[in-house]
Amino acid sequence: MLITFVLLYLLVTIGIGLWAAMRVHNAKDYVVAGRSLPFYMTTATVFATWFGAETVLSVSATFAKDGLGGIVADPFGASFCLFFVAIFFARAFYRMDLLTIGDFFRKRYSKPVEVAASVAITASYLGWTSAQLTALGLVFSVLSGGEIDLNTGILIDAAPAPTRSTSRRGRSGCRSSSSPTAPRRSR
Repeated sequence: MLITFVLLYLLVTIGIGLWAAMRVHNAKDYVVAGRSLPFYMTTATVFATWFGAETVLSVSATFAKDGLGGIVADPFGASFCLFFVAIFFARAFYRMDLLTIGDFFRKRYSKPVEVAASVAITASYLGWTSAQLTALGLVFSVLSGGEIDLNTGILIDAAPAPTRSTSRRGRSGCRSSSSPTAPRRSR
């Protein structure tokens, strides 16, 4: 029964994502919701994005095994980094109308530096993304009593991924709002 609710949650989440994708007209809409969210919602979104299934499952297991000293890096170190960036960099990035760290490197240095930084950041996220997929795959396996093995659980979570970023006006159809070739759409 619980597995049904997890699958239902996954489907509802995908549905919300597809609905929201219809409201995306450019990169700014996609990355920062057009900068229209209130502070409390932005804060909740950042923390929800940063701390996923892997954090909830692995940190609790590490805490049970090693105590408070075992979880210094995640979530405490990660939380510190979020606050550090918010205090020292977010306002400057906002004023500069930047969406990503790569944008900063392009503006400050050059396009090749932006590409190199973006590739490095993307590579660093492969481990994080793998951990999220593995954690949800484990949830499916445990909740199904082993009827769904870990690899199948990972595939269940990963299968709708293309719809998350390419649906209708999703990420693949967006251009940077500052791009001279960006399509101009009226709202």
